[in-house]
Amino acid sequence: MAHKKTGYYVISFWYSREEAQKRFTIYASSIMFAGAFGGLLATAIANMDNVRGLSNWRWVFIVEGTLTVIIGFVSFFLVTDFPREAKWLSSAEKELVFAKTQSSEAHTKPVTVRDVLSFFKDPRNVLGGIIYFSE
Repeated sequence: MAHKKTGYYVISFWYSREEAQKRFTIYASSIMFAGAFGGLLATAIANMDNVRGLSNWRWVFIVEGTLTVIIGFVSFFLVTDFPREAKWLSSAEKELVFAKTQSSEAHTKPVTVRDVLSFFKDPRNVLGGIIYFSE
């Protein structure tokens, strides 16, 4: 569950609020498709009982664990959390992302009670929060 929340967090630094909604939908859909594919993969692995002398539950750990480690290792080097850290963006492109998202990645102004109340006055924020926490 934490990986979904992290994905939303990272996407929010790269896209404006309006653009991010489409990306959130695609991201959430990909998670659902991954769950469906995971069931098919588990069924295929369940048929691997006694292959190379290993029971099928061991194959689940071997196959899914190996894929997870490989994807995690590759992602560590390829996924950039924040636009400012992206070595593959030029300075002009980074400034474009900052202007589009209106984000500086470092909020030096403290959040006040008035800011929080202002946020909760917008029903879209409240509804988004309900959707976010009910996944």
